[in-house]
Amino acid sequence: MNNSLEGKVAFITGAAHGQGRATALALAKEGVHIIAFDIAETLSYPGYRLGSENELASLKKEIVSLGINCLTCTGDVRSDDDIVKAVTQAQEEFKRIDILFNKFKRRMDGSKKNNTPDDSAAIRCYYQ
Repeated sequence: MNNSLEGKVAFITGAAHGQGRATALALAKEGVHIIAFDIAETLSYPGYRLGSENELASLKKEIVSLGINCLTCTGDVRSDDDIVKAVTQAQEEFKRIDILFNKFKRRMDGSKKNNTPDDSAAIRCYYQ
């Protein structure tokens, strides 16, 4: 049994910054091609810095320097349209998604309280 990740394709939300970026780089070093999805803009909440377009671009540059393909997509994980658009782009580029790393832990109302099971159920990813 081959447990290698090499050649797999990962869709990573929150990829420009923090845990999402670290995961994207760790997987890329294992030979995983990356779809890096991030809102890449400042919001009025959650009260801490989010990833930026520059960070998303520098992530792509770093991953490509490893000899790994990287598709960057900007959008809001709470938007069905943004997710569908990114997944469609990913399918056109890579023909599949093998790994999903959904780095999303923000309440729908923008507060810093932990998500409830109902909040988590409202977060969807679509595969066509």
